[in-house]
Amino acid sequence: MGWPAKRGAVVLLAVATLVAGSCTDGDEDTPPSLGAADLEPIECWWNDEFPIIPDDVTVACGTIDAPSVAGDPESEPVTLAVARLHHADSPADEAPIVFLHGGPGGTALHTFPDELIELPSLRERDIILWDQRGSGRSVPSLNCPEKEEAILDTLARADPWEDELALNQEAARACHQRIDDEGIDVDEYDTPASVADMEVLRRAFGFEQWHVWGASYGTRLGLAYARDHPDRVRSLVIDSVYPPEVGGIERTQALADSALQRLFDACADDPGCATAFGDLERLLDKAVADLDRRPERLTRTVIIGKEAQDRTFTITGSDVRAGVFVALYRSDLIPVLPSIIATLAEGNRSIIPAFVDTGVPNLVDPSEGDFFSVECADSGRLIDSADAQSALQDVTDDALVALASAQVFCPDWAVEPVPESFNEQVVVDVPVLVFAGTLDPITPYLDSKGQAEAMPDARYVEVPTGGHTVSAFDDCTLQARAEFWTDPSSDLPACVGDLAPRPFVVS
Repeated sequence: MGWPAKRGAVVLLAVATLVAGSCTDGDEDTPPSLGAADLEPIECWWNDEFPIIPDDVTVACGTIDAPSVAGDPESEPVTLAVARLHHADSPADEAPIVFLHGGPGGTALHTFPDELIELPSLRERDIILWDQRGSGRSVPSLNCPEKEEAILDTLARADPWEDELALNQEAARACHQRIDDEGIDVDEYDTPASVADMEVLRRAFGFEQWHVWGASYGTRLGLAYARDHPDRVRSLVIDSVYPPEVGGIERTQALADSALQRLFDACADDPGCATAFGDLERLLDKAVADLDRRPERLTRTVIIGKEAQDRTFTITGSDVRAGVFVALYRSDLIPVLPSIIATLAEGNRSIIPAFVDTGVPNLVDPSEGDFFSVECADSGRLIDSADAQSALQDVTDDALVALASAQVFCPDWAVEPVPESFNEQVVVDVPVLVFAGTLDPITPYLDSKGQAEAMPDARYVEVPTGGHTVSAFDDCTLQARAEFWTDPSSDLPACVGDLAPRPFVVS
């Protein structure tokens, strides 16, 4: 997940000196410069599996040390992993785009950013990627193998909820203790700390302003940054908004029911889907009941910590509900979900291996310690202890969704809360473009819509039957995003008013 921290500064080089068409210059001992002071250039992480890069594109990689305690340069540093994408046609004086990944605990740099290499906007401005502190390739890593093993053990058996919860709570406590024993202070991992890291990066690159682009949790970070540093934000694109004022275990527990109901309603409103499948909720209930009576047992090869391992799974009805919930993240899968549900209701379980193959990485890839630290610091005060205990008493249908959340484990993850003002709604006068999918399961679209309505200079794009993160849903959403980056004062393209849902597959 990481590498030893390095200190040092490189000579400030102009963007034009970057070596085009490669991640590193094979004829030189040093990698291409990031075009910034205080950033240590390194070989890109993907060199052994590097795809073909256009001759006019450069990818430069490096690290930068940031104070673990904002404003205290003497504090132990954290080392942030950074990459800069540059196109030869991009003007040197254009404000770049900085991308804020989701999670918290996700990564922007785990794999090569091939989709961004093809992004037309790269011809107009550079793109900066980085892994937030505690996650991805940044150091130290707050990854929790203990919690990963617990969730895999949970999936291996069909134990009562109380036993599954206790197993995962003990794993969270064990991870917290290990991290503390390693001298890492989890109080230093929250959204305000990442806002400070963004300023370290901006100053290192020498940018006066940049375009801030956040997806999922990255929207919460982007909003917090815009509130603290509005003069540094040329524009703000937030896709599937996670506003700072929402949280609590009760909300987390309600997400699955709410998301599935929106899917049922969307099918009922679609004549083809309604005719083909009828009552979709009844079909899912039937499939869930069947799997609870007779769980599906199978062995699959999964990647855990970069190692291929054969693991045994016992899939129950709750797990399948969670699988449908996770599938709603992906706009490309949503059209086939009614037919998958109908197939399961008929007793055909051939889809379950695919559920395991796609679902398990979502459960074990993020940095769980960073996930817990940031979420519990940001939103812990929104958890009512009595209501939380009550909400966890009778979890049955959506047990796996609960065990994959962070706020369920905040009582077991001691962390200092951020200032109370953090949880106030963000209202800042910068140009904003907001995207939302109506079937997004984890950041319900009404939160995105409410954020857009609160901002003085916002444009809102709602994608019918879209899932989680929809700015690349189709050519129209891509056009809206690209034109906004070119001119944040521009109106939305006319096609936004004609966005149509993708039809459900009924044959």
